[in-house]
Amino acid sequence: MDKGHDSSWSYGHVLELEKLDTDLYRTADVGALWHPPGSKGVYGGQVVGQAVVAAHMTLDDDDDASASSRSGACGGSGGHELHSMHAYFLKPGNASVPLLFKIRRLLDGRSFRSRAVTVIQDGVPIAQLQASFHVPEDSPLQYQKEMPPAPSPDEQPSVGDLLGAAAADERVPERMRKFLKSAVLQPFPLEVREVGGNLDEALAPLMDPPQTIAPRKARQLMWMRARGEIGDSPHIHRCIAAWLSDWGLTTTPLVAAGLKLYSPQLAMIASLDHAMWFHNPFRADEWMLYEMESDFAGSGRGVTAGRIYDSAGELKISVVQEGVIRIRK
Repeated sequence: MDKGHDSSWSYGHVLELEKLDTDLYRTADVGALWHPPGSKGVYGGQVVGQAVVAAHMTLDDDDDASASSRSGACGGSGGHELHSMHAYFLKPGNASVPLLFKIRRLLDGRSFRSRAVTVIQDGVPIAQLQASFHVPEDSPLQYQKEMPPAPSPDEQPSVGDLLGAAAADERVPERMRKFLKSAVLQPFPLEVREVGGNLDEALAPLMDPPQTIAPRKARQLMWMRARGEIGDSPHIHRCIAAWLSDWGLTTTPLVAAGLKLYSPQLAMIASLDHAMWFHNPFRADEWMLYEMESDFAGSGRGVTAGRIYDSAGELKISVVQEGVIRIRK
């Protein structure tokens, strides 16, 4: 069983926004902003997820509604469904300050609608997102890249279990064990099982002195699903997928260098942008296989492409992300 997971976690709560005025929204509860242990700021996936919620809320927005009303996450869209989005992360978000979302309505057509969202804290933009919505239509042209073979998620250790085992291993320095214990106890909104994940590799960068890991092809496979209450709205499942999909992409290029997120050689790692294309309906609370491959790393950056499949092998989402990766010489 995964440690540190809170079954009462509600994405409806952590994605909830408060309407301040026409095309202007704010995080409803600043306490719901998630700052992952060891990161520089608010989890980028949550910033993207809330920005997508804000864009959704303007599709069928009633401008005469009370300016103080709260929006349900990813509300109605008049038949238009999110099919693509591209976000740029400009600055780390502060988890103690509400996020402000300012919307520009770029297009309101019969088939497509487009929104631009600026995410602001303390008067400064920290992220920029553009989202496009499309009314689904039939097409005789249909194909997809096949899902790679992968063992069942039940056969893989969870990230929570690996962290818990590392936190209890006396070969890890006491200071790092205390950090890992606090990380394990934090509510974790995702259930993640890395294909081929093992304790030896998890421990390697944490030991004193750090142990080496053999470099491999820059590729990762992970099973993941959302935790907590979600409901049946396809819109909120897309918003949650925007949250989930930020996990693991930027660390994929590290595999080629034999490094992990906690490797002491790693001076800096952060997402620069995040793009997604939604292909078919899915449930974010069911197991999905996330295939990630990096085709390039250099000049302090790495690019990773991701494909998310359901357990039956249907391609649901395509993802691309670039991150800054600085390694000590």
